[in-house]
Amino acid sequence: MKFGLRLAGYNWRDGRIRSRSAEPDLAQALSGRGYGGLMGIELLGALALRGEEPLGEYCPMDRALAVVGTRSAVLILREALYGALRFEEFQDRTGLTAGATATRLRELVEAGVLLKRPYQEPGQRQRDEYALTAAGQDLMPVLLALLQWANRYDPPPYPPQLQHRDCGEPVVVTVACTAGHEVDADAVSVTAAGPFGVPEPHIPRSPGLPPTSPAV
Repeated sequence: MKFGLRLAGYNWRDGRIRSRSAEPDLAQALSGRGYGGLMGIELLGALALRGEEPLGEYCPMDRALAVVGTRSAVLILREALYGALRFEEFQDRTGLTAGATATRLRELVEAGVLLKRPYQEPGQRQRDEYALTAAGQDLMPVLLALLQWANRYDPPPYPPQLQHRDCGEPVVVTVACTAGHEVDADAVSVTAAGPFGVPEPHIPRSPGLPPTSPAV
C-alpha cells in the first residue's frame, strides 16, 4: 500500500468522510455497530491473535509518534516543508520558545528527519541550518493529510489550498495500493509477525528518543 496525494474522504456508513455537522449524533450513528463495523481494517496473523495485548514497540505508528508526536515537532516539520532553514526562522514562524525550538531541532536531527549543516554569513560566526532528509521528506503526505483534515473539519479563517504547480489542479491525499487502486478502511488488511504476550523486546531506536509507552 502507498500513501499518495489524493484523498477521497471516509464516511462512517459508506466509507467516505463527511463533515462533523453531517453526523450530529455519533453515539446514534454507532448504535448497534461493533468496533470492527466502524473501523473496517482487517487484522490478520499475530495481530488477529493478540487479544488485548498492547502493541508497544511492535507498532510502527507508536515508533513514528516517538519522533514526530508532539505539536512542536509537527510545527517544525511544517516550516521545514515550507522552506525554513535557520533557527530564527523556525522559532519565529512556529511561535515556539528558543528552548523548545532548540530541543525539537536537536531531536529531529538525532532521529534522522532533519540534517544539520554549517553556514557562515560574511563577518559573522559559523552557525547551523536545518534541512529535511529523505526520511523527513517522506513525512510530506502525513503533514498534508493533517492540513487537509483541518481544512475539512476545523478550518482556519483562510484555509490554505494545495495546488499542482505544473497543471494547476488541486492536490489531495489518498491511500492507494501499489496497483493504483484507491482504498478505504474496509478494503485494507494488516498483518504482522508476533509473538505477543511475551516480555517487550528491546528494539533499537533513534538516539536521544524516549522509549515508547504501552498503548492505552
